[in-house]
Amino acid sequence: MDLSLKYDNYISLPKDEAYTYYCDELTNKSLKWLLIALTVVFGIGTLAIGVEDLFRVKFFLFLFSFLSLFFFLFYYKHIFSVKKIRKNFYIIFISAIFLFTGETIFENLIINGDNEINKTEEVIEKDNVIRKDTIGGAEITVTNNNETSFLNISFLFALVIFVSVYVSRTEYVQLYSIAYGIPFISQLVLIRKFDFDEFAVHTLLIGILLVISLTRETKKRNTFMKQYDYFKRKDHDASRMRKELDYAREIQIAMLPEAFKKIGSIEVASNSTPAMEVGGDYYDYFEISENEIGFFICDVSGHGVASALMLSGLRSCMHILIEDSSNPKEIFNRLNRMIRKTQNRKMFVTAVFAVIDTKENTCTLFNAGHLPPFKINGNTNEILKIKRHGVTLGALDYIAAETDESEVKIDFNVNDKLIFYTDGVTEAMNKIKEEYGFHRLEELLYTIPDKSPEYILNSIISSVNNFSEGIEQRDDMTIMVISRN
Repeated sequence: MDLSLKYDNYISLPKDEAYTYYCDELTNKSLKWLLIALTVVFGIGTLAIGVEDLFRVKFFLFLFSFLSLFFFLFYYKHIFSVKKIRKNFYIIFISAIFLFTGETIFENLIINGDNEINKTEEVIEKDNVIRKDTIGGAEITVTNNNETSFLNISFLFALVIFVSVYVSRTEYVQLYSIAYGIPFISQLVLIRKFDFDEFAVHTLLIGILLVISLTRETKKRNTFMKQYDYFKRKDHDASRMRKELDYAREIQIAMLPEAFKKIGSIEVASNSTPAMEVGGDYYDYFEISENEIGFFICDVSGHGVASALMLSGLRSCMHILIEDSSNPKEIFNRLNRMIRKTQNRKMFVTAVFAVIDTKENTCTLFNAGHLPPFKINGNTNEILKIKRHGVTLGALDYIAAETDESEVKIDFNVNDKLIFYTDGVTEAMNKIKEEYGFHRLEELLYTIPDKSPEYILNSIISSVNNFSEGIEQRDDMTIMVISRN
């Protein structure tokens, strides 16, 4: 079990308030099971007493208790929600003590009338002891017929506290005092009977329950506070890291060029959505000369901070290299050497660099292990997948020889379009772990070949999102749509 997830609910609260909330959650769970058990017990008791005598006070008490417990269970989430459980438990607990104490009074006292004490006699009949007192003219008969005693009530409610309630040390003392004091005082005042042996046994048992409860509470509090402090420090560190990652994300977003841009007759629409705070995808475009425009898209293996740092280096290198050459193969060879020298050879970069020459009506591109771009013919709406590619950047010392044909040169006329993308598009998954795939992307492009770059971009994003149905994706998604007008 991930305890950090469990403590996320607590560390946002002050320490003492968090501990109270924790105890209320424990009480909420244990009290429900106790109510289920008591409902069964009182249901059986109601039936047993009803068979014997329907008109006894105890029968109506058990019936009332059973119906009340059933009601509490039915509306448990409302009555005993975590926020209300402490207050409502106290009210019901004290009310139940008075109810059971009152029932015992009725079971033990029979008032016959007369106002002064005039006689006392004891009659023993069929193993039952009957004591008659006359108090101020009222004759009081006490029958010792094994009915529930006041001290038994104390012990019963002490068990309820012990089994179902998690509160502070002070509240434990208060609850046990109420459970013990009300029945005991009632017995002394109303019955005026004191059995030292019974008193000593019940006091000892309830005292043991109180000591165990206090000890358990101390241990529970110490354990909770230790874990609270640990996860609070951990959350502080995580919060600091989140802030730093958010700042890094802002920097990375600022590194990207404008999402929508017109450069002469070339129009580009682009978008990059990282799967984490910082991503491993990057795109850029460059005005190389009056008639040459370069487009770059790449995907660094892995995710997170390491990938973002690699991207930062790639961006800087691309901006420097583009000043010396516009040849995609030459630029990628030099970029590959930089990657080989500066990383531990466990990170690789797939990339495409394309140079569109509006004067020559051509597009020269080099694909270093990246997904195949699509070209849409503006006259026929035919879609071409450009599959030829070289070696991934960073994999080998040399990714292309002079005689290598990895570099591709195609016509790029008015109304033609290019679509670059990363594997966050084709590998997007839905709920049944099915990938979006190349075929869905091609089918979509066939329906919108003559649309604007912005429309095509938004259609791809919408199609992928609808397919994934809100499932969190594992990879960054970057798309560039380039059109010549």
